[in-house]
Amino acid sequence: MSGRCYILPLLGGLCGECTQDADCDGGGCSAPDPFHAGPSQCNAGELGGGCENDAVCQEGLVCATTLDLLAGLLSLKTCGECVDDDACEAGELCAPNLTVSEFKGQMECVTAGSMPLDAFCTLGPAGDAACMSGKCSEVSIMDIETVGACGECTADADCQGGTCEAGALDLNAGVLTGSRCV
Repeated sequence: MSGRCYILPLLGGLCGECTQDADCDGGGCSAPDPFHAGPSQCNAGELGGGCENDAVCQEGLVCATTLDLLAGLLSLKTCGECVDDDACEAGELCAPNLTVSEFKGQMECVTAGSMPLDAFCTLGPAGDAACMSGKCSEVSIMDIETVGACGECTADADCQGGTCEAGALDLNAGVLTGSRCV
């Protein structure tokens, strides 16, 4: 009815309000929710609103890739506070704040050591520093893609005699679980 079919590679198309930012007045186009078949929607460029570039984001926000899976086949670009750590104040890190089950989120400046278990994190030293546990562990998605999740361990040595069980991302339910010591 809208005349707009937003294509999600590998998943197909969903009818919605928009397929690109140009379809929306004064804001951007938020991608459809692939987990609940929710439609694409126009937004006002607010925090977490979908975008293709900075021009549609409200003042003080930037358009950043919040989630990028399978070399861009399933990606989420939204208006957020930062693109990298340089945009944040001293003692803060740029980190993804995602709710995969709703296919929503944004990049935010967070205090070091503030991200809880099972939160998305950026793999590497900055991700480790952002997690309360100090461990941003790799989570393999079908042995095709890797994302970071705050977990309890990155190796068995972190588990005081136990075993480090890898985290998982359930794409059907959109639930991320970080690594655990078992």
